[in-house]
Amino acid sequence: MGTIVASMDNMDLATAKAVRTAIREADLTEPAVASAVGIPPSAWRRRMSGARSFRVPELLKIARVIGARTGDLVDGVMEKLA
Repeated sequence: MGTIVASMDNMDLATAKAVRTAIREADLTEPAVASAVGIPPSAWRRRMSGARSFRVPELLKIARVIGARTGDLVDGVMEKLA
């Protein structure tokens, strides 16, 4: 069970890093994206710190807001895990 939890922690951090990078590359701000996606600031902070997981619908909305393909966002997560 500990390995699964550690893997999820790594995945959550990698997702947050990939989202942060994608937002920066889109020349947008995290608060603007969080607002457009409908994630409250406190929930956004938890997700971006890796304390909570992004939900798939949230990632789909983030990709749409920043003008990225969802697959590119997933690729970014995989790169951060490597």
